[in-house]
Amino acid sequence: MAKPDEIRRIERIAWDLRADVVRMIGVGKAGHLGGSCSVAEIVAALYFAKMRFDPKALGDPCRDRFLLSKGHSVLIQYAALVELGVIPREELGKVKTLAGKLQGHPDMMTPGMEAVTGSLGQGLSIAVGMALALRLAKSPSRVYVVMGTASFPKASSGKRPWPTGATGWIPLLASWIETGSRPRGRRTRSSTSPGFRRNGGRSDGTR
Repeated sequence: MAKPDEIRRIERIAWDLRADVVRMIGVGKAGHLGGSCSVAEIVAALYFAKMRFDPKALGDPCRDRFLLSKGHSVLIQYAALVELGVIPREELGKVKTLAGKLQGHPDMMTPGMEAVTGSLGQGLSIAVGMALALRLAKSPSRVYVVMGTASFPKASSGKRPWPTGATGWIPLLASWIETGSRPRGRRTRSSTSPGFRRNGGRSDGTR
């Protein structure tokens, strides 16, 4: 359980990340404000407290991996990577323009990104593959993937995207954001859908 001071620190970071999301949308005159801001606390907690992630060693084989399956919300990930010094802050003023490097969905050409995502549901399948490979390599790394509820009707996440049974445990934590979450601080839901559980996923039921 995180201490109150640590929770307040993460909440402050989350609001700073939201402010950068608003700035980026102002530059490009387009972007998913609600989808990006609704995961601010999750992104802040992972990047600034939970994950094994060194901004100066992006290629560390023992690093934890973060995938944003709902790739249209990538502005919040850009904000975190800017705060960590991975992406130059001046890039925020060129987001989603031909002059900048930061586009509307995650791209492997952007420092700190682990996969190209955006096709709803695709990120979970990629994350499962990564987690299986890490387990085979006996790596201490974990894979974290954030999805939206629109991901689950898609075949790649709703139709048993990961092998179960003999394969056993894999170092993967999936979090989904309930449609209807808002960017003004309401807590989002971190759990799994009925379809996820039917097809082999386990939910801790945190809300």
